[in-house]
Formats: sequence, structure tokens, C-alpha cells
Amino acid sequence: MKDYEESYEESNAESMKSVIKPPAEAWPTTKTITPDTIRQQTTDFAVVMAAIPSSFYSSEIHSTRFQLELYRIDLVKLMYDVVGIDYARRYKHFTELFSGKQLDDLASTYSGGVAGDMITLWYLVGKYLQNLSDKIGGGFDADWYWNIYAVVKSQLLEFA
Repeated sequence: MKDYEESYEESNAESMKSVIKPPAEAWPTTKTITPDTIRQQTTDFAVVMAAIPSSFYSSEIHSTRFQLELYRIDLVKLMYDVVGIDYARRYKHFTELFSGKQLDDLASTYSGGVAGDMITLWYLVGKYLQNLSDKIGGGFDADWYWNIYAVVKSQLLEFA
């Protein structure tokens, strides 16, 4: 019983950090994010985004839903980077971490069917890549990303 009580006390103390300190101070990110990091993320996301319509054309709706869930997680990780919090250490209680607008953005990826949610998701990935790029001083190639997004969006609208 004593081990349980000690764990509970540690757990309680951990949860109180957000009351004592702002989340960015309690769980600051341990990642080093540079313009090169943002450039690589932009490339990685754009390549994946460009491949998404193929799963619709081949009627792989279950695979597409799975991909959507995976990329929602990547969107959340990106949002954590923007607010400067370590995702691995604090992955719950979004209302402590994100603004109402950020929570609305995340919620909007659950409302338009799979194709519509994909369109929204990739829009938000671009938005938060831009926010992170602005925060750290560059790396997001907006013209390139948004051109790919426009093509993918037009293809996905066929399935919306």
C-alpha cells in the first residue's frame, strides 16, 4: 500500500505543476528546432500530402481513415512545438496548453467526412508549420507547400 501512496503523491505533485507554473515552463520542449528542421518537416509533410489522394482513388477508405488519425497526431505534435511544450512529457489536458482557436482548429478536423477532414488537416499543418517557422526564424517554403495543397485539395474535393 505504501508504494501506491508514494506513486499517488508523485502523480498529484506532477499534476500540480501546471497550477504552479505555466505549461511551457513546467514541460518545456527538449527538441532543438531550426529552419532546417522546419524545411525537412515541410518536405516530409508535403510528400505525404501529395500521396493522400491515391488512397481515395483506389477506394482504400479504411487505410485513409488510419492515415488521417496518424496525421492528426503529427498535427498535435506540431501544435506542441509552436507553444514550446514537450509532447512526450505532457500529452493531455489540451485546454491547459492550447488557445481556444487552436482547440477549434483541432476540432475542425473531425467534422467534414474523411476527404473534408483531410483537406482541413493539411491546411492546418501548413498553418502551424508557418507559425513555427515564424517563431524560430524561417524554414517553411510557403509557396511550395500551398501549391501542393491546392492540387491535393482539388483532388480531394471530388470525394467530399
